[in-house]
Amino acid sequence: MKTFLLGISISIICSISFFDLPTFNFNEENDKDSFAIVQLFTSQGCSSCPSADILLEKVKKEYASENVVVLSYHVDYWNRLGWKDPFSKKEFTLLQNAYGFAFNSNRIYTPQAVINGKIHFVGPMKVK
Repeated sequence: MKTFLLGISISIICSISFFDLPTFNFNEENDKDSFAIVQLFTSQGCSSCPSADILLEKVKKEYASENVVVLSYHVDYWNRLGWKDPFSKKEFTLLQNAYGFAFNSNRIYTPQAVINGKIHFVGPMKVK
């Protein structure tokens, strides 16, 4: 069953990268139809991740009335360094790897933010 779900997830991620999804904007005419999905790949074992986690929470609160969905995925590849993130899942790491493949990127990292399945960047090191 997990393999089936992983296959569906990878298919969705790959198709997201090829379709032109609407993006979130602040134009009053389009607000009803626009949205943003912000996915953050993070880990409790990552020293740079707490500020990204805080920023994700800030975005969630600031845009609560907008069409913004925030998702946080704790990856498991940090667990090998002696600390086990209790929220980590192999499936989240596989999802991040699928994004890496879709973005033609040769590495994955934390914190990594993905917006609407189309763009990705290193999460913030400082929250203002």
